[in-house]
Amino acid sequence: MYPARGGAGGPAAAAGGFMPHSLAEQQNKDKLASQDSGAIDSGFDSGYNLSSDNFTSSSSVAAEPVIQASSASQQQKQVEEDSQTFDSGVALESSDKMRMSDMTDLCKSLLQLQMTRKEAKPNPWEPYFLQNDDGDTYLHLAIIHENAEVAAKLIRGASRVWLDIQNDIGQTALHLAVLTEQPRIVRWLLVAGAKPGVRDIEGNTALHLACLHRRNECAKQLLTPLSTAELHPSPAQQSPTKLPQDLEQWNYNGKRCVHIAAETSNIELLRYLVGAGADVNSREGKAGLTPLHIAIENGNEPLVNFLLDECPKLRIEAVTYAGLTAYQLACIQHNQTLQNGLKRRGAEPLSPPESDEETDESDDSMDDEQISSYYGSNAFGSNFAGLSTINVA
Repeated sequence: MYPARGGAGGPAAAAGGFMPHSLAEQQNKDKLASQDSGAIDSGFDSGYNLSSDNFTSSSSVAAEPVIQASSASQQQKQVEEDSQTFDSGVALESSDKMRMSDMTDLCKSLLQLQMTRKEAKPNPWEPYFLQNDDGDTYLHLAIIHENAEVAAKLIRGASRVWLDIQNDIGQTALHLAVLTEQPRIVRWLLVAGAKPGVRDIEGNTALHLACLHRRNECAKQLLTPLSTAELHPSPAQQSPTKLPQDLEQWNYNGKRCVHIAAETSNIELLRYLVGAGADVNSREGKAGLTPLHIAIENGNEPLVNFLLDECPKLRIEAVTYAGLTAYQLACIQHNQTLQNGLKRRGAEPLSPPESDEETDESDDSMDDEQISSYYGSNAFGSNFAGLSTINVA
């Protein structure tokens, strides 16, 4: 009789009897797994070879802490060495290293500079140059109210940069002195160092405003170089200083000072500008008109004669952006007097080009003639009879 199948691995196996091959193989696998569980790769390379022999040899297992301790001591030594070579920005071992005395001097200089800044007293005039809700300072207000005495004191006590403070519409003290026609204050501001090229909200400098409002005396002060006596009570230099004035500066309408002077028919001021070096042939930014074109458009014969007779650098054949010369513009204006004057002074008598407006008018007249010929002479004047009633029932 055969023994029961389920008892084959029971007591007999425990007593060293017969063990099936599959069960013995499974127990060997479990034993290997339990041994390898301590050798799972952690991803850290300790430098020690984790072979199968190391796990079975007792001597190697005992040596492992020694190897780990040696590795740790090497890492600690490497960290200590690296800590001594971190770059601090100062080459301590270089031939040109900074001496301690130099460091001490540098620290003393910085401390002295800091103490100097703390001890610096504020300018007592500073509160008078704080701006109100409109952006005006006391200097602005003194000039607006034409109080020359107060304005003079404020100008003398002001720092140079305070003279160019702009209010909410971009006006400096120099703009206001021109608008209120106070040439003395204009000169005081220039001597004190005010900048004449500052623009207001419309791009106008003080000289633009002088041309626009015909402030000839203020313009003269703006264009006259500073004398030695004005700059230095005890003169050290011999020649007057030219003001940093840009005569070719446009405002935001594309106008230079010579164009504004021509538009206002201010021959005297235009003479000042040309004498100071302004370009009499410069073109304004919108249509490319020179002062000569502007004078002809306005029919200003005295201004045209001044430009032709007193401005030797005038280019009589200069053209606008539309390609029109001064003579052609005079033809369009039907001004025979200006045409003759230009011809006498050498202008080429060119006929103006046919304008687009005249072409459009001729085309419209031709269309009207065609309609009249088709519908009769009364095509545009006949009464309309109206619509007849339609029975939609």
